[in-house]
This record gives sequence, structure tokens and C-alpha cells, in this order.
Amino acid sequence: MKKIGLISALIVFATCLWSPTKERVTAAAVSWQTVQVASFYDNKIVTTPDGMAWTIGVMECNDGYNPDKSYTNIRGVRHVQSTAIGEQHALMLNDVGEVYAIGCNKVGQMGMGHIPSYTWHWNAVRIPGMPAVRQIAAEAYMSYALDQMGMIWYWGNDIQYVPKAVEGYTATSISANGNSGFVASMSDGTVWQGSFEDDHSLSMMQLTEYAGISSISSRDGHVLALGRDGTVWEQSYGEDGRQVPGLPTIKAISAGDTFALALDEKDTLWSWRYGEEERPSQVPGLANVVSFFANYGQANAATASGKLYEWHYDDTSKLTPTIVTLPPYEVKFNSLEEFFLKYNVDYTHMEGDTLYFSHLMNQYEIKKGSLTARISNHYDTNVEIYDRDSPIAKYVISRGYFMDRIAGDWIYYLDRVDINKPLEYKRIKKDGTGESLILRGDDKDDYIWLDHIEGDWFYYNHDIDGGQAKLLRKNMQTGKTEVVLSNFDFFPVGPEINFNYATRNSWNMRFQTETTGISSPYFENNKIYYTVSGVLYSSNLDGTGKKRLMKAGQVSFYEKIIFAKDWIYYYTYPGSVYKVKKDGSQPTRIIKNVVSDFFMFDGVMDGWLYYTDSDLYKIRLDGTQKTKLFDVENNLNAVIDSIYNDKFRIKVFSMFSGIKGYYLYESKTKTKKFQPTEIQPIPN
Repeated sequence: MKKIGLISALIVFATCLWSPTKERVTAAAVSWQTVQVASFYDNKIVTTPDGMAWTIGVMECNDGYNPDKSYTNIRGVRHVQSTAIGEQHALMLNDVGEVYAIGCNKVGQMGMGHIPSYTWHWNAVRIPGMPAVRQIAAEAYMSYALDQMGMIWYWGNDIQYVPKAVEGYTATSISANGNSGFVASMSDGTVWQGSFEDDHSLSMMQLTEYAGISSISSRDGHVLALGRDGTVWEQSYGEDGRQVPGLPTIKAISAGDTFALALDEKDTLWSWRYGEEERPSQVPGLANVVSFFANYGQANAATASGKLYEWHYDDTSKLTPTIVTLPPYEVKFNSLEEFFLKYNVDYTHMEGDTLYFSHLMNQYEIKKGSLTARISNHYDTNVEIYDRDSPIAKYVISRGYFMDRIAGDWIYYLDRVDINKPLEYKRIKKDGTGESLILRGDDKDDYIWLDHIEGDWFYYNHDIDGGQAKLLRKNMQTGKTEVVLSNFDFFPVGPEINFNYATRNSWNMRFQTETTGISSPYFENNKIYYTVSGVLYSSNLDGTGKKRLMKAGQVSFYEKIIFAKDWIYYYTYPGSVYKVKKDGSQPTRIIKNVVSDFFMFDGVMDGWLYYTDSDLYKIRLDGTQKTKLFDVENNLNAVIDSIYNDKFRIKVFSMFSGIKGYYLYESKTKTKKFQPTEIQPIPN
């Protein structure tokens, strides 16, 4: 095939002018461009010009194919050169010959060893144990690879759980031929079939006597062979082979279950059904084809324009390729603030004009300026900052599982390179140097929670039973470990409410002026604040000096307690909100008769406490001027998702059916009751 370069997209967008009080977002969207495609029934895996791989269709462990046209960016692998796909897994080959897999490993098809997994792995896992690979192939539950030296490797289908080499053969091309074997063209031009017996042993049999074959393709017992002279031969179910008549000089082939495809030197695609009476014809409506794939009853092709086509084969229909239309996967912004109002990120840390944040398993550092948001999973509407067109965005940690926080010159993060190994807590300097291991979990299911960094002390817990936990600390210089609290209520802070507590400025995405934390334990001014069985206490950093801070009632869950300047606000069941000084003095009830079963603090800002009691409210810190800001329908709840200047992004959701949509509330200064007539959909 001809080598194609990057295909540029025409992006038209309006000029965006930004100021602290007025901003607009550009409407630029990047349309799909496909350079390579593989498919299995309705599931597809494609590569885009930037070397990223995407799946199209919902792939699940219990349902291997689905005509849904949603798409997902495959994480953990870049510079993808070719792909292959089975019923419940997919393979990717990068530019240095490494093979990666996503999907299910129920029968070893991901090459992860004898570890049956019914969990879908969206993050690509590198398959070890092979030298540099030049070709990959897959069937429903089997995987194959051909290395640079011509050796064939196979795994999957409960036959082999890690790659195993086929000794004694040097191949030039391989193709999966159902779950029971493969077909390969050899360096001497012959074609051989490998078949797995009931005892999982492999037998090899030569299929043809003729020489001069350069590549091979097979599907469901049908074998296509491409001669070095550009001729095509076919053989079905052990019958005598024949040269396919009526074809020009061919340079690539692909075998379907009842039909075949071939690409000529002019990049025109030909198709025919197997059998002596069939003669090839051109596939209509396609020109300049750069990639194509035949599978079960249908086919796909990508053209030099970047368009992706599909068509089906049955007894009545004619070949009518249609364009696979997908929503844009990139949207360009000129305002970082507007981006954060529209999309969520996990952790943010602001220093000067630089924002550190993590999203979708990668950690970023970005400065003010233009940026591109990539919709990396249209099925779940996840997004990421994409650094192809925006040099202001860069990776800080390329494989981090979750960036927890930044303290001094260090970034602290959870890392999991191998999903079958324990989680590791590490730190790395902001310039990318000095990476070091702090703590490793006991097993692959052991999660480590970092609670605080104080000097060389790393406070953490990972011994959690029914919400009760033990707080420990480890000295990062000496390695000494101590127990600080033998028992406390563990209310972890999710990334969505992990506030950025910087000085209020134009980057204010959250409540940054007065709200200081929501958690148990919470650390401040050499004190630890925590609850035991719902009762609030404080102690010194070494666990001594324990003091009870509330006289009666119980606090439950992290949404029910908030720290703001000198005060602690907490909700007790049933139905009241109190505040108390951090030294335990001046306990005061400020809200009576909470009416909803769903109550959550949103934050403290400018002398107001914002909270959700099904609807969204604010109230003065002395308990006066209670004001409803956002009124929702029955069975719905409204919470403040993010804030910038006078704009609130409010998330509306149901406890039973999830997120319903988002609404941008324009001014926090208005006190009138607000009833939206239409909930805006989840951004995509």
C-alpha cells in the first residue's frame, strides 16, 4: 500500500476574546479521519493520523458485539501502526514492534497469563514475552503475532495463556482462521495451515503446492493467497485452489466468511463471493482506498480523505458502501476557564499561571492559552486535554493512575503499570525527575489512601473494614512507619470534590476563598480532625491530645462535614446543620428541619454557606437569609459542580438514574428563586 501522510482537517472557528468578565468558546470541531481499520461483526477498531487507536461499538465481556456507534479512545498505547479485533478483545501494534491488548482475558486472549478476567480492560496492557513484532491477527478468542524474524506466536481460547512460538517455520504473513487455527505464507512461498487438536497440540499442514505467495488472509475455512506477481488464489474447506479470474494486479487482500476483497495498484477495491462462477467487480463509490477489512457478512474501508465506510453482504442487497458518521472527537477552546466549567477534571493544583491536573489516567501541566479538548469516550462522554495542537499542555506523568496532590516540588500519585500487581504510591518532581516509590499495597486489590504530607511524613491508610480505618504515617527518608490513629471513620474525598485551595484569582473553579476541606481525616495547623462512630474529634499529628468537639449527634459521610476558616460545619441526623469552632467552642445550630433525604454541603464562599437539600440553597453563616437558588423537579437533586467568577455550573441528577444534565447559573449574587425550563444535556 502507498504510505500516506497526516490528513489535515479544515477547522473553521470564530475568534474568541476572553476577559475576566466576558468569555466565549470557539465552536471548532475535528471530524473523523481514519487511516486503518479492522472489524469483527459490528465492532471496529480504527487508527487516526496521530497514531491513536479507537474502538467503535460497545464491546463488553458478556456481549462481544453491538451495533452502537459510540467510540472510545484506547488509553496506554501510542504510535499505533496496525490493529486486530476479536469478539471480546483487540490488539494494537506500535511503531517499535510492541503488542498491546484491551478487552477481556476470560480464556487468555489478552496474553495476560492464566488469570480469567470478566472485567473489561480499557487501558491497553502490553503483552510481554515476544521480540519485536511486525504483524498481528485475531479471531473471536484467539490472538496471533508474527515477529521480525518470521516466527509465529499464538495465545488464547484456553489453549495458551501467554504467547508461545511455533518452532521450525519462517513466515512472511499470518491470518487467523477461526478459533481452531491459523494460516501462514512461508518464506519459500508455500502456504501452511496450523490446527489445534483437542489436547491443545499444534499440527501443521501444507495447503498448496504452488510457490511464490507473498501474503495470506483467511476467514471461516476460506483462504486467500496473494502471489508475488499480483495474482490472487482462493481455496475453501480443503477443496482444490483456483486463481481468481478477472482481477488486475493486486497488492493487498482480505478474506470474509462468504466473500473476498482485493485492492489493486490504483487503490481500487474489488469484491467477489467464493466459488467457481463468481467474478470480481469493483466496489462502487470508493476511490483511493488506504485500508480495508472483510469479516462476517460485512466489510469496512478507509479512503485517503479519512472517511470510513461500511457495507453488508446478503443474498438480495447490492454493495452500497455508506459513510460511518460519528460525532466530533475534538473541540477547540480559547478559554481554559470555560473548558473547566463544561468538563470535569480529577485533581487541580494552581501555582502562578500553571495548573496541574489529572484526567483519564494521565497527568497534565497546562498554562493559560488555547487548548484542545478530546472526547476520549463518547459512550461515557469523558474528555481530556489533548496536546497534539496545543504545545502549552504536556504530560507530567505518562502512566500515573491518579495524581493525588502536589506538595512543594513534588507530585504524589498512585501508579499501576500492571493491573495484576499491587498499586504503588510514588512521587516525582515537577520537572519529571526523581521518581521514587513510597509505598506498595499488599495485593492487587489493596487501595492506598494518602491523607496528608507533613515534612518527610507520609500519612496514609489502606486497612479499611466497613468504613473503619487505621491511620499510619511513614517517614519518606528513613522508612519508619508509625500508627497514628488505631480507629476512625474513613470518608475519602472523591476527585470531584477535591478542592483547589489557592488564593482566589481568575482561575477560581471551586470554592477557594473560605472552604478548606471535606474529609475524615482532615489535617490543618498541626492538627488532625476526624470522626469515630460519627463523633467529631481532633488530635495532634502524632495521635496524642485527642479532644471531642461535639456534644451530641452523629456525623455521617463526607458530604455531611465541611471545614471553612476557623469553623467546622456538620450535618446530624435527623435534619439539622451545626457549626462549631475548631477548638470545640461556640456550637451553634444554623439550619433546622432539613427536608430531603439527600443533603450535601457545596461550599462556603463570601460569607454564604451553599448546600443541597434536594434543591440548591445558600444561607448566611449566622443562619439568616436562607435563599433557594435552583429549584428542581421531584426525585431530582441539584449540586454546584464548578464555579468561575459569577457562573455556577450546576449538576442535576437522580439518585436512581444518574446524571440528567448540567445548567449554567449566570450569577451567584441573585437571590430570586430560579426554575429552569430545560435541563441542558451532558456535554459532548
